[in-house]
Amino acid sequence: MKRYKVLPIVCAAMIYTGCSGILPAAQETAVIQEEPAAEPAEESEEPVYEGNILSNSIGYETEAQKLVIFRGDHQTETFEVVDCKTEETVYRGTILEKEYNLKSEEFTAYGDFSKVSEAGEYYIKAEDYGVSRPFVISDTQYSELLDQQISYFQKQSGREEDADAAIKAADIMLAYTYFKSQYTEEDAEEMPVILQEAQKELQELLASKKTSGVKTATLAMAVNLFSPYDQEFSTECQTRAEEDFSALKEEQIVDEMYWAAAELYKLTGKSEYAAVIDYYLERKEPRGFGKTAVGYYGTLAYLTTTYRTDVDQCTKLMEQLFDDAIDIVEQSSADGYKISHDDPYQEDDAELLLQNARLLTLMNVISKSKDYVLGVENHLDYLCGRNPFEICYFNEENQIYQTESYIFILSGLKDSYESEEVKE
Repeated sequence: MKRYKVLPIVCAAMIYTGCSGILPAAQETAVIQEEPAAEPAEESEEPVYEGNILSNSIGYETEAQKLVIFRGDHQTETFEVVDCKTEETVYRGTILEKEYNLKSEEFTAYGDFSKVSEAGEYYIKAEDYGVSRPFVISDTQYSELLDQQISYFQKQSGREEDADAAIKAADIMLAYTYFKSQYTEEDAEEMPVILQEAQKELQELLASKKTSGVKTATLAMAVNLFSPYDQEFSTECQTRAEEDFSALKEEQIVDEMYWAAAELYKLTGKSEYAAVIDYYLERKEPRGFGKTAVGYYGTLAYLTTTYRTDVDQCTKLMEQLFDDAIDIVEQSSADGYKISHDDPYQEDDAELLLQNARLLTLMNVISKSKDYVLGVENHLDYLCGRNPFEICYFNEENQIYQTESYIFILSGLKDSYESEEVKE
């Protein structure tokens, strides 16, 4: 992916901000050209899954990128996509870029079967590698995954950690802010279901006696979104956010404080919040889009305020967002499992990968690029089983699914395939 030179161009029309930024031209990712096939598979013994062919075990959207990972030092150069119902081979492809993967201490390669777009259930097979687990291809895959998690949130009950409730509420509010048309109700005066779920998380925060920058920021983020539907609740969120921020001011200025100050400045325009932002940005570069680091949330709030901002700061922050997103795309392209990761893969890396996917989703809102969409899909596929541990993190029994939210990235993927910008 090419590096983009940043110019002082106002990007308000893109992300509703008074700051300057630059929007790169959309980049196209090459599609592997393979010839589809429709031949019956040769009769053989029932294939046995051995963990050498890894796919998104949940399934793929019909028009989405579809990659499969091959593990092991085998000489086979081709693979087949087989229809589970008919046992017919519907596609043959080439196994590409077999290299030794230091991060997983094995040989890995990949295959691209994106041309298979007919809905159904399939599996992958390749001589010496064996077969993959069955998976589906569906034109409603992202919608179904989105509905599945919203339904899970609706059934959840009981106290959560403040950080979990805050990040889940923030993720839902981002989804509603940037993909509002997906959640528009027939009765415009009634609070959308998606905001009702965010409100449930926010009420958890209001009930908590603890103070934190993440909690303060999320409450401030909610004020304008909820004011058309529940003014009393909106006012309570603002009052609590401002009170909690005052209690936090004696603490070290960290990225949580930056996010909180940015949300409150976006809400009120008060100079005391601007001063905290300036102090932080003079000393640190904000990064992170999850519980472990929240700098990008603060940057997004600062870039989208209608109050006065520092043009040089805005340009620098916008450059950083683009540079970080481009790094994720480039690292993913070179990685054996097609994700952005500097260190050996770990089973508990799911949160980091969700953060990467959130940033790429946001960047696709700012500047439509197929590279961003493909990057999100690669990270989602990894989280849905295409990883060296063969774990599906999109599962109600998995802790990351219980405490995190995929709603923003799934809303972004759903929106992308309803938009002409990313279609061939």
